Amino acid sequence: MGIFRKREGFVTKGNRQIQNGDTPGAQQTIIKGLDHYSNQIIEALNGYPADDAALIVVSLRNLADSIQKQNPASKVLIDYINKNFKKPEISIDKKVEKTKKR
Repeated sequence: MGIFRKREGFVTKGNRQIQNGDTPGAQQTIIKGLDHYSNQIIEALNGYPADDAALIVVSLRNLADSIQKQNPASKVLIDYINKNFKKPEISIDKKVEKTKKR
């Protein structure tokens, strides 16, 4: 089991809101979902060693590609979100450390 509690998904809730005629509410739900998942990832990454930035970027891209591959129907929504939504601004704390030989 992951770190996420059982609850209604953001996209499921947004789709229900659209069906009920609440498109602005659905857009806010999607924004909340973007914020939620971004914050979960940021919290996990805060304090990373600056020298590991490339490893983190490659890992996150691989993870994103794998999730999309396992959920091919998500491509339509991914494209829509990328085109129509402003992504949340993020700030991740990094730790500059003196490198030690291993």
